[in-house]
Amino acid sequence: MNVSLLCLLAIFAGVVSSASTGGSNLDLLQLASRLGANKLVSLIQQAGLNETIAHGGPFTIFAPTDDAFNKLPADVLNAVSQNVTLLQNVLKYHVVNGDILSSDLINDFTLPTLLPYRKIRINMYKNNTIVTATGSRITAVDKMANNGVIHVIDTVMYQIPDQSVLTYAASQPDLGQLVYNAIRANLQTTLEGGPFTIFAPVDPAWYALPPDFLNEIFLNLNRSQELLGYHVVKGTYYSIGLEDGQHVPTVEGEGITVGFNGSQVMINNAVVTKPNIRVTNGVVHVIDKVLVPSMLKNIT
Repeated sequence: MNVSLLCLLAIFAGVVSSASTGGSNLDLLQLASRLGANKLVSLIQQAGLNETIAHGGPFTIFAPTDDAFNKLPADVLNAVSQNVTLLQNVLKYHVVNGDILSSDLINDFTLPTLLPYRKIRINMYKNNTIVTATGSRITAVDKMANNGVIHVIDTVMYQIPDQSVLTYAASQPDLGQLVYNAIRANLQTTLEGGPFTIFAPVDPAWYALPPDFLNEIFLNLNRSQELLGYHVVKGTYYSIGLEDGQHVPTVEGEGITVGFNGSQVMINNAVVTKPNIRVTNGVVHVIDKVLVPSMLKNIT
């Protein structure tokens, strides 16, 4: 197979795959430097992890580009740079034991990292032409070193997901009603499972509903579960996996419709105000309206 055909296939696949990079005589740090991930290498050295990464393994590194680090807010990058423990945790979250090649990746598959109890979640969208690691797009794959493999990503995987969807919502001052209503609907155990994509209405969205609407809904367990279930989709859909006009089935049964207004994402008539919040059992998108399935719209 000639080089031109390989390049064509790589473009068609949506990721740059190169199992034969000429990097097999390089260790992971040397290869990362050759790939231009200089900030990553510098931070690994600063964290005191360079000997482990260069001579241990084999490891799989999901390596953020320099541009990925530059996209971090300045206060976040400063905090990570100045706190060695936090820096080590962030870097360890980007490293997996063993050689994990692109051919090993499966949608919603999780990979345990060097950071104990924290896993990277792999997702594949648009006929597998877009692949993400905990929401960060993988832009180059299978870069081989003598002690592992590097996959390049376009965003630093930060914050590290360490809460489930309900635990996260309970920690947010504007999502208390979601938690309260999920408990009223007896869904707290279900929502600890997943993976799920949750479209989470803020508290003012619940208060804006017609008077007595929720009281009427929550008189019936099935109705309350239908209302909450209409905000939950099985599987993990980061924004990059959503398309304009896409019809996505919910666990309630009725689908929701995705729309794009410039860079703004719409779910039915609700605006996504905070997208892509990483949680341990999926992803949360905060929205400004409660989504009501058609079968419940005639209540009060």
